[in-house]
Amino acid sequence: MGWWEQDIEGHSFPEVKSIGLWGDGAADILADAIREIIEEFQLVWERPPTKLEIRCGLEFHLRTLEIPDDGYEPVRLNLGQPDGEGT
Repeated sequence: MGWWEQDIEGHSFPEVKSIGLWGDGAADILADAIREIIEEFQLVWERPPTKLEIRCGLEFHLRTLEIPDDGYEPVRLNLGQPDGEGT
């Protein structure tokens, strides 16, 4: 399981501006949740959600869980060492 740098548009290993970190475990959890959301939309609305609907739902929960949206310096990741040793 690895971690990597991401930009705001979801591009991995950006060459210009890293915004934050993402990893295999977190990616798997979120992908499973999105699949469940798609199933729920199919069941109730007989269509998948749009990207905008998923983004709106995600923003709602980020706000209600009081997840900070900025104020952190971008982390330069030393790949292969999640505790930051050797940076």
